[in-house]
Amino acid sequence: MKRIWELLPDVAKKVRQKHEEVGLLGHHDWVHAFRVGEVARRVAKREWDYDPLTFLAGLAGLCHNADRILQKEMEVGRREVPREAVVTLMTTWLQRSVGVGDIATVIDAVLKHDGKNSPEDSQVLIALMDADRVVNLDVDLLMRSGQFYNDKIQAARF
Repeated sequence: MKRIWELLPDVAKKVRQKHEEVGLLGHHDWVHAFRVGEVARRVAKREWDYDPLTFLAGLAGLCHNADRILQKEMEVGRREVPREAVVTLMTTWLQRSVGVGDIATVIDAVLKHDGKNSPEDSQVLIALMDADRVVNLDVDLLMRSGQFYNDKIQAARF
């Protein structure tokens, strides 16, 4: 079975380049985004077994760091990143890969993925949130955090 970045090499390339361009390292780097994309695809496959849905879930995972990228690029707090900027960035990534309706579904999931679960959540959003949580439980998070955020860890000691 091909991975999400193999199914969408153009989108994966754009996402990776943007992460590297702004210097987004550590936990929310392109590796994290790719892993979340693949796990989201697998979650959707296991839960609903509908290929168009698994594709969109994987795509949402691949792109879910858009706000983090813009936060770094704009040098603002994460909550200060304008929603329109996320939509614009994601549209440039997705415009030749999926239809307009699917772009809207993926963008909606990405914009809502750090919220609490709700009965109104789309299947794409559910798969994305579950995948992000699963990937965040992996043991490499501890090592990567120590590698890239050791200065913050040192400062937090009391």
